[in-house]
Amino acid sequence: MDFSDLLHRELRRRQQANPRYSLRAFAKYLNLDPSSLSQIIRGKRALTPALIEKVGGRLGIRGGELVSWIELTKETKLTPQDLQLREDEFKLIADWYHYALFELIMVEDFNPAYPWISAHLGISRSEAKSAVERLIRLGIFIRDEGGGLKRTTPHLTTQHHPFSNSAFRSMQHQMLSMGHEALEGTPYEEREQCALTIAARKSDLPEIREKIRKFHRGLNDWIEKRGKADCVYHLATTYYPVTKSRGKK
Repeated sequence: MDFSDLLHRELRRRQQANPRYSLRAFAKYLNLDPSSLSQIIRGKRALTPALIEKVGGRLGIRGGELVSWIELTKETKLTPQDLQLREDEFKLIADWYHYALFELIMVEDFNPAYPWISAHLGISRSEAKSAVERLIRLGIFIRDEGGGLKRTTPHLTTQHHPFSNSAFRSMQHQMLSMGHEALEGTPYEEREQCALTIAARKSDLPEIREKIRKFHRGLNDWIEKRGKADCVYHLATTYYPVTKSRGKK
């Protein structure tokens, strides 16, 4: 969902509460020209940071949430082939093994049989079967004439969503937990785990967040260009405060 989707949903919400509420009335409330608002909602007009700040303020969006929306306009645009998952779609595949399976399909000796998937991801056969079926149902996988599996998109992403619901947090918990297990159970030669603690400015978080995302995208592109994958890895980066905020007295 981008900011134009948010505006569209807000308009629909108001129209459900009042069937006589019009786009013109919504535009007047936002201090926008009706034709401009119509173009924005239909994706025909680009949103600038200044416009998002103006409209977001009218809708009561402030602070970090507003900054997140503004940052989205500065990010690298998705290619037409990338699949941007909506929040409701992500909830269906929030367990880590859906993403692992999405990458496992690119391993040279991949076998679409559920027992093979189960053995290589360490999940049950029923979980493997359900994961494949969900990915097909969402249009992320398709079956070829021989019964094999193919991806319909080279990448899945949720980076353009400035929200964090229970499903997102659950998958992050899963990945961090698996990282703890790898620290104890995976030989050092097969992993890299390090940490950084540094004094920083809280106001720099939006820029730091974007630098982390660019690093992830760049590393992902470099790895994919290497070709001939033989395994699937997780990379999880966390940046969070260890000092506690203290309110002014």
